[in-house]
Amino acid sequence: LAELRGRPQVLVATPGRLNDLLDPPAGLSVAVDIKGIQYLVLDEADRMLDMGFEPQIRKIIRGLPQERQTLMFTATWPATVRRLASEFMRDAVEVRVGEADELRVNPDVEQCVIICSDSREKEERLASIIREAGEDQAIVFVNTKRMCESVALRVDNSVVIHGDKDQRERDQALGLFKSGSRRVLVATDVAARGLDIKSVRLVINFDPPNREEDYVHRVGRTGRAGLKGRAITLLTNDDGGAARSIVEIFKRMELPVPEELERRLASGEMRQGVGRGGRDGPRRLGGPPRRGLGGGDLGMTDDFDFDGMGGGRVSGGFGGGRRDNDLPSFCFNDCPT
Repeated sequence: LAELRGRPQVLVATPGRLNDLLDPPAGLSVAVDIKGIQYLVLDEADRMLDMGFEPQIRKIIRGLPQERQTLMFTATWPATVRRLASEFMRDAVEVRVGEADELRVNPDVEQCVIICSDSREKEERLASIIREAGEDQAIVFVNTKRMCESVALRVDNSVVIHGDKDQRERDQALGLFKSGSRRVLVATDVAARGLDIKSVRLVINFDPPNREEDYVHRVGRTGRAGLKGRAITLLTNDDGGAARSIVEIFKRMELPVPEELERRLASGEMRQGVGRGGRDGPRRLGGPPRRGLGGGDLGMTDDFDFDGMGGGRVSGGFGGGRRDNDLPSFCFNDCPT
């Protein structure tokens, strides 16, 4: 607070925390004066709006001077972001990188889908993939904090990042991973954006993500700076909604869609799960509906928390070999099975 009252030149803040400082409890003075702000930068605007921070953003903007420059960065361009931009930006110049309104994966990333018969086979596949990756660094994405901890207990040489980790714990985990002291990072979507670690050669979606945007961002953690990368998604017959939307991404990129995957979707063998939103709303891949999120630190809240996997730790894998009912994997070059 003392540094804030010293009028720093640059203030980086999450919407919820900044609102707390602008509107302190009775008896406390306002720690931040934003009336003299000349530049406003909204980074990852789509993510902030999707997480429910629109009221906080609007309150902040209303307290800023009219004469200012506003810069908005967004990975997607849904109606909510367009509306905010048109309302608070005048004579804006639009700069687009890549295809407009299209979710595409970096072509330097080889995408692979593995259909598993059940959660046990998912565990075995994960162990096999990590073992065959050798010394390559990998990020394993899951959908819940509890699953994050559970998977990490079974993966040697790993660190964990999720919404219950404080800044010190996250910095420590990232430091170990970036330095190469730890080979595997197990994370929720807290780590799906903004992580630029060129040594990451492999991304594994142990749980398929809830939205198309999250799939693209997760996969984008590899194949950085012109390097090649691989992204492997593990699916079961309960992941029909996720599978259907991943197929749509493949088709937009003119990648071959595995016939077995299309057959399972067409026959209803892979269950749809939760459907997707409308064209301008958040595009969902499947799984449980998202809970509304308010205030707090952006990027620090994970959706849901279900029971994780049981069992003990094993070195280099989850134990058990291939079973007779193992289901096929599909990829576009070489992919560990």
